[in-house]
Amino acid sequence: MGALFQLSREVAQDARNTLRLWARRPWHTCFAILALAIGIGAIPGIAAAVLSGRLLASLVEGAKSVDALTYTATVLFLACIAAAGIWAATRSIARLDVAEILRSE
Repeated sequence: MGALFQLSREVAQDARNTLRLWARRPWHTCFAILALAIGIGAIPGIAAAVLSGRLLASLVEGAKSVDALTYTATVLFLACIAAAGIWAATRSIARLDVAEILRSE
């Protein structure tokens, strides 16, 4: 039981340190979230696109199953859209003084 309590305290301390770091560097936070979003969304999406492309290529004569240029352009386009969305959503939050907000609670 003591080891579980120690682990939970360490996880809580790591979470607090992470939040403090994110508050000090909001742009790094935005880029980290963007990288995670692209990684979590793009990898399964590309895998599904490749699989469905192979399925459709077997049904349509002369169709290519994998087009790397199209996949790359699509991922870059979606990354730009995600970056614009994150920037629009967090630009007002980035101006807030996090220390003042935490002191008021």
